Amino acid sequence: MESFKKIKIFQLVILFLGFFVLSPLRALEFDPDHPGYLRDTQGERYLRTFEVEFISNPDADGKNVFDLIFDKTLTHEFIERYEQEFGRTPGEQNIRAPLTRFAETEYGDGIWVFETEDQKRKQLFANFMLRRLVEYHADLFLKSSPQTKDIYELKERLSKVNVTVKKGYKLKVNYSLSAYDLSLSLDNPYNIENAIRIKYRSFGLGEVENVFYSIKLPELRHVRAGLDYEEQYHLTRIVFQKPIHKRIMGSLSFIAKDITSPEKDLIRDYSILIGMTWH
Repeated sequence: MESFKKIKIFQLVILFLGFFVLSPLRALEFDPDHPGYLRDTQGERYLRTFEVEFISNPDADGKNVFDLIFDKTLTHEFIERYEQEFGRTPGEQNIRAPLTRFAETEYGDGIWVFETEDQKRKQLFANFMLRRLVEYHADLFLKSSPQTKDIYELKERLSKVNVTVKKGYKLKVNYSLSAYDLSLSLDNPYNIENAIRIKYRSFGLGEVENVFYSIKLPELRHVRAGLDYEEQYHLTRIVFQKPIHKRIMGSLSFIAKDITSPEKDLIRDYSILIGMTWH
């Protein structure tokens, strides 16, 4: 008797669902000559449709893999070094790029090269990025593990020195194992970014390849100003940048450098670059 009542209740539920779920479909008359199409659309207003969400949107506060690999500290370092090597503004970087594999290009250091040599120089920079990525994330691992924290602290003591010169001023010295260079900077109460980077040809404090000097002033009325000097080829660069629109950056560069022309003549070159960048 009890099982009979359950069967009756089940049948009533099926009839109820059939009436409220399937009845709107009866109002739709499909065209037998055109499968998948309706004969008319009058019954569409009775048809309820539901969107199926297979994959939820990622958490807005979460980080993707790219952000975990290239965090803000590492990204800032790569951008700074790339600009020193290939130009402070996109306009300067684009002017240096060879148009064809047979065309010559002139670097800011005054060397004329073909595309293959240009690619080689950029490949060397890519190799540095790979070494720096390995070093940086190895440091994070060593620092986070109690078993290896002593190794990380020993590496830091050997490669970094911080000296307080006077109140508000701290001299920072850092030797990069991946870039083969020695960097010096002075923290100051005026928030003026400054650095001297001595680049060596190989690991250790051996033959010096080049020396870079850079100063960046604090942003004033949305204007960024910076001064660079490259010792090897006597390159001096003054750059002003200002946002023109929320996605457009304007730049003004004054550049003076020694140039070795294709005829091997050494001349002093002066140029002014005006550019706008969409980002």
